[in-house]
Amino acid sequence: MLRRHRGFFMFDLLRFVMLKFIIEKPSHGYELWQKFKTLTGDMWIPSFSMIYPILRELVEFGLITKKQEMKGRKTMYVYYPTNLGYKAYEEKKKNLAKKIHKMINNIEEKPHLIIPLLFFTTDLGLIILNDLFGKNKKDILIKLKEIIDKISARIKKILEEEQ
Repeated sequence: MLRRHRGFFMFDLLRFVMLKFIIEKPSHGYELWQKFKTLTGDMWIPSFSMIYPILRELVEFGLITKKQEMKGRKTMYVYYPTNLGYKAYEEKKKNLAKKIHKMINNIEEKPHLIIPLLFFTTDLGLIILNDLFGKNKKDILIKLKEIIDKISARIKKILEEEQ
C-alpha cells in the first residue's frame, strides 16, 4: 500500500485512522482534525501540516477522492473513499495488527516502543484496537498494562536508589 515514512509507526497509524474516518463518513480536513482532538482528549492531535499531505497522498494512491463542495458560502474539499481505499483499509488492518504484536513482543529489547503504544489508551486508540483485534483487544491491553507495570517498578527502584 503506502510506502512513504516507512517504519514510522505513527505515520502508518495516522494514514490508517484517516482512511477509517473517511470510510465511516466522508469529511474535509478540519473535520478529521476535530475528530482526532475529540477522540484522543488532546493527547495526540496531528497538525494540519500532517493531515493535508497525507490526504494528498491518499488521493495520489487512489484510496480516496477529493470533491469540491459548497458549505454555505465556503468552498470545501470533501474526501470520499474509493473501492481501492476499502481494499487497502482491510489490508492495512492486518499489517497494523502484526506490527502492534511485533512492537509488544520487542519491548524488552526496545523499551522506547512503549511510547507510540500509549496512543492505545485514548478513546481513539481503543476504537482502533477494537477494529484490529475485536474481542482480543483485551489481551493487547493486558500486555500493555504488564509492560507499563514493569516500567513503573523500574522507575520506583531508581527513585528509591536516589534517596
